[in-house]
Amino acid sequence: MAGYTPLNNNKFKITQGWASSYIGVILINQDDSHQSEAQIWIQKAIEEDLRNGDRTMARENMERAIENLKDCDADGWVEKYEKELTTLQLMG
Repeated sequence: MAGYTPLNNNKFKITQGWASSYIGVILINQDDSHQSEAQIWIQKAIEEDLRNGDRTMARENMERAIENLKDCDADGWVEKYEKELTTLQLMG
């Protein structure tokens, strides 16, 4: 494959997590009607970061999601992500 390198593939995978995270944040900040869509994108970002070995970014995505969801008074989602964040922190 011309132009393909493992480094380019890793950058692409990392970019996928960032993009999903930003889409989720945008949806959360639009209005309350997009919270379920935002949750899907944020969960996707966290899963991509964990799958690609970027636990630091996964924690940052969860922390950002928690703060944004608190602003939206989405207490159920806040509780869910706080539990996931605690689990992730225990994993190292």
